[in-house]
Amino acid sequence: SEEVATNPINAYGFSKALGEDLVIKNNPDSLIVRCNFFGWGPSYKSSFSDFIINNLSRNTKIRLASDYYYTPSSTSGLVESINSLISRDAEGIFNVVGSERISKYEFLKWQLVNGQWNVDEADINTIMARFDVLNTNKDLYLDLVEMVSD
Repeated sequence: SEEVATNPINAYGFSKALGEDLVIKNNPDSLIVRCNFFGWGPSYKSSFSDFIINNLSRNTKIRLASDYYYTPSSTSGLVESINSLISRDAEGIFNVVGSERISKYEFLKWQLVNGQWNVDEADINTIMARFDVLNTNKDLYLDLVEMVSD
């Protein structure tokens, strides 16, 4: 949850933790949002969703990790939650994420089942992520307790 101490294992994680610490130190009344979201990326950088759609629309098979977990929220859900926090004058650290912990592979399967994307399941292969090579956490799950209880 938001109260759990950070434990970064790579440069990206250290930079995020340092950023949070500096914001809190310089503005204790600030609002910090931790999030996992999906949606279209900006033109200069493809998002995870862009990667899936772009490859599958070109009939390129993709491989997604079945052991790399996160709690995705749609960009529209993220914006709605942040607006709610701002309207309440919320302060502190909030995890703004989806309610389900799923793998990257399960995420795509969920999108297919719900008719979000029209792709051929034969073009999707599952893999096990190489966390020793990636130097990242296997589980990017964020707890949603704070947002649900408020």
